[in-house]
Amino acid sequence: MLNAKPLKTRQICLMFIAFLPVIKLFTLPGLMAQAAEQDMWLSALAALAADLLTMFVILFTLRREDTDFYGLLEDNFGRTGSLIILALFALCFFIKALLPVFEQQDFVTLTFYVTTPKSLMFLPFFLGAAYLAIKPLRVIGRCADVLFLFTAAGLIILAGFSFISFDAGALLPVCINGAEPVLRGAYTAAPWFGDCMYFLFVTGRFERKKKDGIKIFVSYAGAGLAAVLFMVIFYGTFSSIAFRQRFAINEISKYSAVINNLGRIDYLATFLLLFSGIVSLTLPLYFAGEILNRMTRIKNLKILPLAVCALCFAAVLLLDRNVYGLEKFITRYAAAFFILMANVLPVFICLIARKKGVLTKKHGEKTDELYQD
Repeated sequence: MLNAKPLKTRQICLMFIAFLPVIKLFTLPGLMAQAAEQDMWLSALAALAADLLTMFVILFTLRREDTDFYGLLEDNFGRTGSLIILALFALCFFIKALLPVFEQQDFVTLTFYVTTPKSLMFLPFFLGAAYLAIKPLRVIGRCADVLFLFTAAGLIILAGFSFISFDAGALLPVCINGAEPVLRGAYTAAPWFGDCMYFLFVTGRFERKKKDGIKIFVSYAGAGLAAVLFMVIFYGTFSSIAFRQRFAINEISKYSAVINNLGRIDYLATFLLLFSGIVSLTLPLYFAGEILNRMTRIKNLKILPLAVCALCFAAVLLLDRNVYGLEKFITRYAAAFFILMANVLPVFICLIARKKGVLTKKHGEKTDELYQD
């Protein structure tokens, strides 16, 4: 049985800072440049705004709930309804893990000129993911306590190296082609955004205190804005050829005079971000496995998380030659599913829970206010 309160508010805030920006720094900037060109940063900002609105609704409506998300679903939708919703979330988390895993596999292979077969090269990652997947949630929180420094340092170093080649004029004029490219770019970004889903599955599992909602919201917003700022720097660096840059994290700083004189010392930032990226990639697999455990109420909590990691590894082996086809399918068609699961469904669930909570309070049942924003 998992500890009911395994996390501290600090760890949730640091989880957002440590793990959420990293996953958006590899192929997403190039894809968004294809969709929205110089307005790609507005697309990222629009996707973030949708997530912030969802996060606000979650924090506001569930601020008095003393149960976790699993209990909340059963209380409001019954056993059958909660199983259907949880199955959809498990599927969403699993699909959410696929493209980032392929991204980092290709990044390591192409950037560091690895000649080992991909299946063998990336096997250590899946072993690490399997290890984290069977650990309590507090282990992820402890990783965040350390890795947020890696993420912050990596982003600062990359931004510093790329500053000299940044041209703010490349971002102008704003919305020259109207709102359609901005919305298209935001739609393309949906599989990489929607991280407020993670908070759904940690709500009720940390000790809440006054102003915790504000701290969590600000941390989430800060992590998202860091990704948006990276998009700004990326397009300001490459302008009209930004869409050709497959791995933004590796390309954004290579024109710095320091690197031209001393070599690719920006790899230090890359390595720091890759360390954080290991846990970032594991998060969706972790929650997919946990959801399956709660759905089946299996006694051995290790079997299903390990099965999820094994299935992801099998998908990497089977789809290795069809990565671009998978990327097109997810960004063009499955993106609507991510918007539904990350923004529409959480708001709907929270509003239903809020309505029933108000009705319960009107009928005189006792409610406990654990914290106020």
